[in-house]
Amino acid sequence: MNNNYVTVVGGINADIIGTPSQRPIMHDSNPGRNTLFPGGVGRNIAENIARLGINVKLLSAIGNDFFGQFIVDASRHTNLDLSEIIISESHGTSTYVCLNDECGDMHYAVNDMQIMNLITPEYVASHLETINNGKALVLDANIPIETIKFIGENVTVPIVADTVSENKASKLVPIIDKLYAIKVNLLEAELLSDTQVSNFYDAKEAAFKLQDKGIKNVYLTMGSNGVVYCGDLEAGILPTFKSNVVNSTGCGDSFTAAMVYGIVNKLSSKKTALCGLACASITIGSNKTVSENISEENIKKIIAEDDNQ
Repeated sequence: MNNNYVTVVGGINADIIGTPSQRPIMHDSNPGRNTLFPGGVGRNIAENIARLGINVKLLSAIGNDFFGQFIVDASRHTNLDLSEIIISESHGTSTYVCLNDECGDMHYAVNDMQIMNLITPEYVASHLETINNGKALVLDANIPIETIKFIGENVTVPIVADTVSENKASKLVPIIDKLYAIKVNLLEAELLSDTQVSNFYDAKEAAFKLQDKGIKNVYLTMGSNGVVYCGDLEAGILPTFKSNVVNSTGCGDSFTAAMVYGIVNKLSSKKTALCGLACASITIGSNKTVSENISEENIKKIIAEDDNQ
């Protein structure tokens, strides 16, 4: 590869997703469907980026076990380079167990990601030249805070951050002024901006406050209510595209991938947000965490069809 690539540093999981066929009954066994997919925020973002036509190198860790081999086999893509991931003999591959409601929306999830402690500053340092020769670096907040700090101090290309969850978002605080772009949801935006969000005005104010902390581009996703976007020259709120909800897991990861697509292709904040919403609409209509229908052609088609309505 030449320098026409991006690097992702983040989590790899085996995603085990259960969706009941009817309204779930707590403390009981519910009939439905259980599925196993390759997952992890970092891995999902990386595959989505690859499907959008961009070369991507993934830095992460898996165990030398069934789940690890399953993920490698299922993640093969001509634009996705997995050659530098750690394969551990002493740690098991991360697992993520998600229980949905009958509509496919996440009810709750449990993750076991102890292997992420192997994503050390030393590991990232050994790939620093490769990272800084690319177009951008994407990190997810699953990696250790010491590694996040190292990235903030040493990476010279644009840094894109995915907060992952409310309890992990605070790990980004030490490098918040080093971030080129961030994706947050409402709870994460409240935490990082010290702003209570109860309406669209509050959401926009929270995004502006994150910009004041030094982040150049902020994308605040609000589920079915759309996204608030703030860039250097523009800010606004966009509604979601219509889609059939099958499984919401992975929607945020596809949105983050679209942010990288926007950076590489020098798109405006608004156009980047539209690409993110288009990716999310494709993902939510799939039973997989990364839809096989993610492509540059398909997101352009969704945006163009919406413009014509």
